[in-house]
Amino acid sequence: MRWDEMKHLLNVFTGCEELNLVGEKVTAPCAHHFDAAHRLACIKIRSDCFEATDCRSAFEEMHVFMETLQTLAPHITVDLEVHIDGDEFRSSYDGSLQPLVNLPPNVKVIALELMYITQATRKMLVMATFKHLTALDIRLCGDGFIEDSTFKLVGQLTLLESLSLHWLSRVTEEGLIEGLSSLKKLSSLKLIDVTKVTDSVIKTLQKTWLQLGSLSLSNCYLLTDASLSIFGALPCLYNLFLCGNGQFSSKGMRRVKRNIKLTTFRQCGVRCDFSLQQPAA
Repeated sequence: MRWDEMKHLLNVFTGCEELNLVGEKVTAPCAHHFDAAHRLACIKIRSDCFEATDCRSAFEEMHVFMETLQTLAPHITVDLEVHIDGDEFRSSYDGSLQPLVNLPPNVKVIALELMYITQATRKMLVMATFKHLTALDIRLCGDGFIEDSTFKLVGQLTLLESLSLHWLSRVTEEGLIEGLSSLKKLSSLKLIDVTKVTDSVIKTLQKTWLQLGSLSLSNCYLLTDASLSIFGALPCLYNLFLCGNGQFSSKGMRRVKRNIKLTTFRQCGVRCDFSLQQPAA
């Protein structure tokens, strides 16, 4: 859809309060299509919707768009999903997330994806900027650069509903517990190659995971059947994915399939769908 068409639709549908621009291609001048007369209250958009121009990078285009919108229509809030890959992290973000701190106050960063970052710093999680986060996805390269001192900051993101962590080999048991124990709103958790996840960590976090519906654990090789029993006590769990966790016994896995009321269970890529399973007589 062209931007002039979108502006026309906004003028026709005057009661529209939310506009989803995820998937659209956006540059800074697009902000001029919004003004204080619109009843629009919220715009949803991703950072990778913005395109580089001859004079500005994609990140600079995003920043100018937000500043212009703040000036022309300060009542419109922006729910921003930020996607950053390794190249962007080095160029536009200067090896930190500090540039996001300077976004206008009407912008709320609600989702953050760090994809294949190789030079993460201890100051990359600026809590004042990310206090609205409901989704966080961290994928590091190599041995990873996040340690306990940084990971514990995740525990301050108390609105998180979805958390995905990859390659966190330097975070200890104590660090995992401190970082995850306050995330009581989590409904989806994915841990891949987070090597210090143990039965003790799972047992400690059991009381935190009362709303957890989807759990994915890959290559968390210290876990044993004791954790399988804990999964069975999670009241909202409906989706369970287990792969590369070598200490689970066949007997323990059969017990999971038999005793936990799951919609979907996947073990090492083998899917077992329980959605049509009939209750026992």
